[in-house]
Amino acid sequence: MLRVTVQILPHGDEETARTLATLDVINTVDHPKRPHYGRYRVRLDGQEVGRIASHKRSRGWYWLVRRALWMVGPLPEGRVLAKANNRST
Repeated sequence: MLRVTVQILPHGDEETARTLATLDVINTVDHPKRPHYGRYRVRLDGQEVGRIASHKRSRGWYWLVRRALWMVGPLPEGRVLAKANNRST
């Protein structure tokens, strides 16, 4: 399982850190005939938000987490993710 925890640290102070969200990407281990691919459940703050049916393991953890983040839904305050050729939001 991969866990991504998003925290806010007011003024960089660890003692006042607060967790904003926790994203879990859980390997379902139900792909015995395709060892180079994985299937995953995605949970946000303990609530299942979706499944990733096929992730090529050679792409690495970054691509898996990226796909899981897209399942979470729209970003707060109407913000959108930047396109690959335009990094501004």
